[in-house]
Amino acid sequence: MPESKKIHSHENSRLLIYITGHGGDQYSKIQDTHVIGSYEYGKVIEELYQKGMYKEILAINDSCEAVTIWDYLISPNIFAIGC
Repeated sequence: MPESKKIHSHENSRLLIYITGHGGDQYSKIQDTHVIGSYEYGKVIEELYQKGMYKEILAINDSCEAVTIWDYLISPNIFAIGC
């Protein structure tokens, strides 16, 4: 993966994740080309936590059934909003 596509954060970083588009029960579509499921999303955030890549995350999902994307979030210091 090119360096320009990587998150360069550390244990004191505060991240904002904003997802918008179409959604359904435990998934969101990104630009109608990629589907991210709530389990996959939770695992990505867990990996960020395990690698010490954030202090806090504000995650916002703006889609239908938005809050279901957070069903597998178990990592600490996540503030999630669905609308």
